[in-house]
Amino acid sequence: MQQFLRALGRRAAVVNLDPANEATPYERAADVAELVTLPDVMESLKLGPNGGLIYCMEYLEANVDWLQEKLAALRGHYVLFDCPGQVELYTHHGALRNVFARLAKWDFRVVHLVDSHYCTDPGKFISVLCTSLSTMLHVELPHVNVLSKMDLIEQYGKLGESRGGSNAGQGGLAASLQPLCLWGTVGQPVWMVLGSWWPILAGEPQ
Repeated sequence: MQQFLRALGRRAAVVNLDPANEATPYERAADVAELVTLPDVMESLKLGPNGGLIYCMEYLEANVDWLQEKLAALRGHYVLFDCPGQVELYTHHGALRNVFARLAKWDFRVVHLVDSHYCTDPGKFISVLCTSLSTMLHVELPHVNVLSKMDLIEQYGKLGESRGGSNAGQGGLAASLQPLCLWGTVGQPVWMVLGSWWPILAGEPQ
């Protein structure tokens, strides 16, 4: 997304809020690792990965002024936030919800991403809808739901063909994607597209 925005001639910056990220394919304009890292927390407090990540998010919440200071230097940029992927942080725990609430006051918006292949299986589709709804209710903020990695979806079968190779209308990905269109029409106020547990926050230039 950073590359795409820059290709359009827009100033884009990525802020890493995942303390477990040791290597990323993007340039970090700000990095939560300057504040706290998961390996350090696990070693010093003898916590596992999940408990350590929760502690890191609570530490970020307690030091949200650090984040505000970093964002002040990015005024005029499109800002993307790379957040942790642990689902409990968005459906049950309050630290990130409180951080998101502060960011919302600074005119940032929540975008939920889900791998598009979840649309290929009815069970996964319903599961991810429920998870997204749970996240939406817990975070208590308006957000946009977006399918990601559409360029990889045909790894799970050709669009317009069934898994047995027949034409569209007989099953496969084309049939699996039909409920997405139906939900997008009938349930438009709630499900514009689809959601998941990999939120990214985005802010437009001021």
